[in-house]
This record gives sequence, C-alpha cells and structure tokens, in this order.
Amino acid sequence: MRALAIVLLATACTPISDLVMTSPEPAGENCAHGGTAIHEGADDNEDGELQDAEVDSVHYVCDAPTTSELVSVSDEPEGENCTTGGSVVRTGTGTDAA
Repeated sequence: MRALAIVLLATACTPISDLVMTSPEPAGENCAHGGTAIHEGADDNEDGELQDAEVDSVHYVCDAPTTSELVSVSDEPEGENCTTGGSVVRTGTGTDAA
C-alpha cells in the first residue's frame, strides 16, 4: 500500500502599510502664516520610511496669524490738535508674523 501525501502551500500576503510623515510648512501659498505639512502614502518599497516618491497626499495644518499690541509715540507739532505741541500716541493690533 502506498501512502499519499498532500502538501498544502498557503501564502499570506501582508498588505503594504500606509505611513505618515510631517514637516514644517513655511509661510506661503499653502499656509499664509506657516504651519505643518502632513504627508501620507503607501510604503511601496517596504523600508519603513515614507519616501518623496511614495507620498500620495499632503494635508496642511496652518498656524493662526500672530497678533501683538503695538504702540507708536511721535511728536505732535503746535496746531489744531495741540495748541502748544505735544505727543501723539497710536495703538493697535499687529497681525504680521514677524
């Protein structure tokens, strides 16, 4: 009597993993005041790092404009506003990122 052996070969494929990478986004077209770029994509070469060529999408988280209280003091000559001269004080909120 002969024995018949049956061999089953099963292959389990691991799906390519998705990776996420962040980088600073300078002030410009994507974020007026700068922010963070979030790069997403599949790890096609399975090296565990997201390469530029593997990036499928980029999303931006933008910084809010910075504000500060500004004060300017300058001389005011004699005239309609100050009959004997003096100082003019201007205050406001600055919105420049600098």
